[in-house]
Amino acid sequence: MTTQMRKTGVDVVGDMPWGTHFCLFYETQADLLEISVSYCKAGLESQEFCLWVVAEPLAVEDARRALKQAVPDFDRYFTDHSIEIVQARDWFFS
Repeated sequence: MTTQMRKTGVDVVGDMPWGTHFCLFYETQADLLEISVSYCKAGLESQEFCLWVVAEPLAVEDARRALKQAVPDFDRYFTDHSIEIVQARDWFFS
């Protein structure tokens, strides 16, 4: 196990060692977007590849729109395939 820390973008979790898993619960779609967008933003800013598999209550366009509002140069990240956003049914059942 590595001790290299990475930024999660989630304030209540803080930095964590690479490869750590965690689970967060949310009450509203806005909560889900806030947490997920912060997490993906931190990954993109750290030059990591990000994959966001969205499921109800979110659609791919909801995630993309939220990221575009929060992440400077989001279109560049999307164009250079630093991030992919896919619908869960397409990801798991293809």
